[in-house]
Amino acid sequence: MSVKSAKRSAKPDLVISFVLLVVCTGALLWSFTYPTAVSMLLPRLAAGLGLLCAAWMIVGKWSALSQERIRLLSGPLEGEDVLGAQSAASQDDGKEQDPNDPEYILSHASRRAWLTALGFISAFFLVLYLCGIFVAAAALSLSYLTAIGKKSWRFSSIYTVVLTGLLWLLMRQVTYIPSPVGILFSGG
Repeated sequence: MSVKSAKRSAKPDLVISFVLLVVCTGALLWSFTYPTAVSMLLPRLAAGLGLLCAAWMIVGKWSALSQERIRLLSGPLEGEDVLGAQSAASQDDGKEQDPNDPEYILSHASRRAWLTALGFISAFFLVLYLCGIFVAAAALSLSYLTAIGKKSWRFSSIYTVVLTGLLWLLMRQVTYIPSPVGILFSGG
């Protein structure tokens, strides 16, 4: 791998991480304009966690990129066979990928899988707009588990009831955060 290709492969991660860093920093600073009782738990915690994760990603990618650059610019180590290193690298390219690797999954997903996922996301936001967060969460979890996850109706129903109940408990009883109610049902 050349310095250019190493830089090119890290660039999208760095760009996304920098954007997230800026957004989370802005959200954290904005949360200080609200009273502490309202903004202490969720907005500050979520923005702070996002800020830390984005910073961690930037530092990790930057250090990996720097180490790769130093390794490539320093040349082969003493006693290292340049041709052997290149043939080992080409053998690594032919190695079978882990089917659970997210990068592998996203790069090898079919058009149908992408359209199905986008359809579920779009349907979730439509139901969220019309019926509120609790109905949307229940409808998405039940339909996704039965249609895509191929889970039984019993498992899907129990999971949906538990998920919706925990979401309601978190939003209404623990954090007192107003939840999106939708335009069809008053009260969410």
